[in-house]
Amino acid sequence: MSAGRVVPLESESEVEAEHSPGVEAGVLGRYHKWAVLALVAVGTFMTALDASIVNIGLPSIARTFRAPVGGAVEWVIIIYLVVIAGTLLTFGRLSDLVGRKPVWMTGLALFTLGSALCGAASSLLMLVVARAFQGLGGALIFAPGLAIIADAFPRAERGRALGLNAVVFAIGTSFGPTLGGLITEHLTWRWIFYINLPLGAVGFIASSRVLARSEARTREPLDLLGAVLIAVGLSLLTVTLSFGPEWGWASGRLLTCLAIAIVALVAAARVEQRARRPIVDLALFRQPVLASSLGSMMLAMLALFAVSFVLPFYFEELRGFSVASAGLLLTPR
Repeated sequence: MSAGRVVPLESESEVEAEHSPGVEAGVLGRYHKWAVLALVAVGTFMTALDASIVNIGLPSIARTFRAPVGGAVEWVIIIYLVVIAGTLLTFGRLSDLVGRKPVWMTGLALFTLGSALCGAASSLLMLVVARAFQGLGGALIFAPGLAIIADAFPRAERGRALGLNAVVFAIGTSFGPTLGGLITEHLTWRWIFYINLPLGAVGFIASSRVLARSEARTREPLDLLGAVLIAVGLSLLTVTLSFGPEWGWASGRLLTCLAIAIVALVAAARVEQRARRPIVDLALFRQPVLASSLGSMMLAMLALFAVSFVLPFYFEELRGFSVASAGLLLTPR
């Protein structure tokens, strides 16, 4: 499924997806569906890895640019997540409109280029901007990934394929601190980003061969107003939760960001209810299984990433652990 939407694939469309040469996934042989899964798994691994691998290198990044703990250096992590949160749903809808392949390949290209810019950053500001660029590519990769898998596999095998992709996401997230610690200690923090270059290049070339030409799913226009409101609301909500302890929960700028986020999200809900083809079909949240699953995932991600910024500084600066040791300690968190 694309972000925020359930892909309505019925039996007839499944037959077309497996036997018609003109569908998006294409047919390259009996093992094509597994090649598609492997391809999506590479993109999932890269984007999940970069959500956790950079944290362990933050103390080294702060020392390189002579930045204090907290403040500007936090944006190296937060901007990546803010951009993904603000654009993921819109890119999911965009993949419905223009096809999965162009969105996926654009994401791989932007993510790889953003990784190169991050590694070559000559200032903290340039690194933060490059991370935003990388986050944009990550959202474009995440958005159509599950839908590409769903298009490639028949209904009976789809659950297993999506489960395997979820395992890859968990591995990428868990492996990040250890890999980041080893790279930072034996090379430099810049190679945390450069490691994405061969993966991104291979993924881009493979995508051009494995995924057939995409056809637009519908000629309906994108709900631009809803997209803007969702992006503003989710981005400012992420900023509010991230900087609450630092700014103060009663500070003027935090309350301003929170108020704008709430107004934007409420307005987005009104717009989506009236839109002919909404980015998010709010009726889906009436399904208990879906609503509870999304709630559980949100709580799990909050628990996973809540301490990921502070612990590297605690282990390295206060406890005196090496970067590699700190990465190993962060892995089972």
